[in-house]
Amino acid sequence: MIKKLVIAIAMLIPSFGAGYSAFAAAPAHEQHVQVNKNDKELLARLVSAEAKGEPYAGKVAVATVVLNRVDSSKFPDTVKGVIYQKGQYSPVSNGQINKPADKDSKKAVEEAINFQGQGKGSLFFFNPDKTGDQWLRQKQETIKIGNHVFAK
Repeated sequence: MIKKLVIAIAMLIPSFGAGYSAFAAAPAHEQHVQVNKNDKELLARLVSAEAKGEPYAGKVAVATVVLNRVDSSKFPDTVKGVIYQKGQYSPVSNGQINKPADKDSKKAVEEAINFQGQGKGSLFFFNPDKTGDQWLRQKQETIKIGNHVFAK
């Protein structure tokens, strides 16, 4: 009985997690960011540090924000450039970016790469309990996943 229930639920929920389906509801862009092996590893380390303790869907969404930024004319045009842009990500300044990525973060990066152009155009994310940044809070919210608010 339990096995049938698990199978039924698995068929209803996309492989990338229940919360991500709403995040990925936007139609895909035609343009895709090219991501090499080094970019994937760097992005996975950022996701691991930024989304530690968050649901899998939140990890995919964090990676998607970075890819959306690379695709945006408002940010640097490489994964490395976006991640190391001054003042953008606390794991860069506190050294957490140098710690190895966990398995789920690596998987989340692969999923974000496969679903590029989706994510409702989110370019920002923040934890409202950990930041008082009013500029971020004024951005248009796209979705909440776990403790993060995603916005554009």
